[in-house]
Amino acid sequence: MVLNAEPYIERTLDSVLHQSYECLEHVVIDGGSRDGTLDILHRHSARIKWISEPDGGIYDAFNKGLHLASGDYIAFLNAGDWIEPRHIEIAVAVLEDSPASAFVYGDVIYYDRDKPVFSSKGSNDYYKTFLHNMGRLNHPSMVVRRSLFEAIGPFETSFRVAGDFNWLQRVHRSGYRGTHTNRMVTHMVLGGISDRQRLQGLKENRISSIAVGINPALCWTMYMVFIARYSIRRAMEYVLPQFAITFIRQRILRSI
Repeated sequence: MVLNAEPYIERTLDSVLHQSYECLEHVVIDGGSRDGTLDILHRHSARIKWISEPDGGIYDAFNKGLHLASGDYIAFLNAGDWIEPRHIEIAVAVLEDSPASAFVYGDVIYYDRDKPVFSSKGSNDYYKTFLHNMGRLNHPSMVVRRSLFEAIGPFETSFRVAGDFNWLQRVHRSGYRGTHTNRMVTHMVLGGISDRQRLQGLKENRISSIAVGINPALCWTMYMVFIARYSIRRAMEYVLPQFAITFIRQRILRSI
């Protein structure tokens, strides 16, 4: 998914085009870029399928990509982010060895201006805290069976920031489970929509949790807890050096 990403779209494209898994379909959804992004996409037209048109937000773009893709496994990657060369190969192998798993996911390393600042480690115990917060379920690293989208449906576009969380909540409430492997690593640049609109994301998390049937009083309580933790993080950024903030985010306040 891309919009006006000329400085960094090449890195994302390269990470997909150089995957070790050979049977790969690469679909690019551009939201109507006005910089040099389309020139780059034209150069790769022989190896990718792409469209460029205005969309209704990131989850509308995700749904367009889902509609155009034809494979048995689906993964989403935003412009600027990249994956390791064996990412898809490993994912397919895990899913083929684990027929009960609806999806597989790995770890995420986050970058600020090309410098790694912290990481999010996944866990097969993600379900213990998942219904109130994304926690250790790293959506940017996921590879999903197409059959799961057929069972659950596409992303809900009324959510502007937390549509992935809502979709995964629906997956979880329907009884489907995923598998974590630390052999899959996604590299993600800070500054995306969920990072810029964190407070809106927390609000949408609360709305989604209530919508899927979680006790509203508990949802509001968790919402206030996360607001407080977010406020602490913002305060820390004014008084603490980056290494201290990174340590706290990794060890104590993973969800903020």
